[in-house]
Amino acid sequence: MIRSKIDEILKKAEAFEQLTEHLSPSTVPPPFMEEQPQEQVLYRAQPKGRGLAGHTSGLAYEKVNGIFAFETPEQLFDTYSWLHMRKNIDDYEMITFLGQIVDRPVDSEGVVVNPVRIISRIPLRKFVEQVGMPLEQAS
Repeated sequence: MIRSKIDEILKKAEAFEQLTEHLSPSTVPPPFMEEQPQEQVLYRAQPKGRGLAGHTSGLAYEKVNGIFAFETPEQLFDTYSWLHMRKNIDDYEMITFLGQIVDRPVDSEGVVVNPVRIISRIPLRKFVEQVGMPLEQAS
């Protein structure tokens, strides 16, 4: 009886294998144990004094599992958020932190990140001066 059940299971496995042979590599499910994302230094400009978790700008229409951030701080200057922030530059700060990238949405400002630990906070005006952008363009 046990042998017949084993044979039945083997036949089903072989039939399943034959059914899935034609699948292209793009439709093969991912491996069971996926590699965890690495922590890296990331950047986020946001209102002064707020924590990373729970703050979403008024310009972020997407609902994501994490927060939006930049891989390089200068990416801020190529966003719609910058157009808004530069009008009230003294109300914002640049946060440097460690985090893990979890998504790269196509039409978004930056990447989606799980923050791990804040490294530093500096006023956005000071950051703009450090990278050499003329303050006339910032205010």
